Amino acid sequence: MRKIRDVLTCLFEKRLSERAASKYTGINRKTVSDYKARFALSTLSWPLSEEIDDDALEQALYPTPVSAARQACKGIDFAAIHIEMRKKGATLAVLFEEWCEVTPPDEHISYSQFCRLYNAFKKSLRISLRQTHVDGEAAFVDYAGPTMTVHDAQTGIVRSVQIFIGVLGGSNYTFCEATWSQKSKDWIESHCRMFEFFGGVPRVVVHDNLKSAVTKADRLSPIINESYSALCRYYHTHPFAARAYRPKDKPKAEVSVLIMER
Repeated sequence: MRKIRDVLTCLFEKRLSERAASKYTGINRKTVSDYKARFALSTLSWPLSEEIDDDALEQALYPTPVSAARQACKGIDFAAIHIEMRKKGATLAVLFEEWCEVTPPDEHISYSQFCRLYNAFKKSLRISLRQTHVDGEAAFVDYAGPTMTVHDAQTGIVRSVQIFIGVLGGSNYTFCEATWSQKSKDWIESHCRMFEFFGGVPRVVVHDNLKSAVTKADRLSPIINESYSALCRYYHTHPFAARAYRPKDKPKAEVSVLIMER
């Protein structure tokens, strides 16, 4: 925290010179002079009001500067530019030139800065939905990307194994096991052991679009593998296929996979 109040007290209340105020407060003389000049240019008057604390005093003398990028951003209609970018053949370079033609020269910014501001605007349009998971409502299942190897000490054979992971949405209670493959038999047996481990069955099982679970992937109505569908009917649960390439549809599983990999 700057000792602005102490310096101003020395200058205006004790009537000390800048040199004497510098020695008294231990602050460089140029800094003392800067405090005095900034106070003269501010809207404050001495003595200071009791409502002005040290933070408010510092903010009055050293206001947070508004960056040139933010000033330029206020003068650019990125919403209209975003709409124009959807048109065939539109490029940021062309739109930047058009913007420069209708903007005063003293308000121009560089093309690279224009691109950065536009990209920042696009990111602000992304909407994320916070998911609330009720206990017992859903379980999220997935296979980890990396495999592991199992060494048979007697035969010396080395085989790779898949890592199956299931996690409850409400509690993050996680089940993890290694299986020989991702085929239907191992996929179904892993679910049986997962339900046994949980001590119950969730209402919904959210899974990926692997062949053991989904015969034909579709955004709206995927066709569930018949064997997997029979398993879900037996346990009175409902399979729900996450959208392809949408990891946020099953974030609990993705996080559990990451933990397992680490």
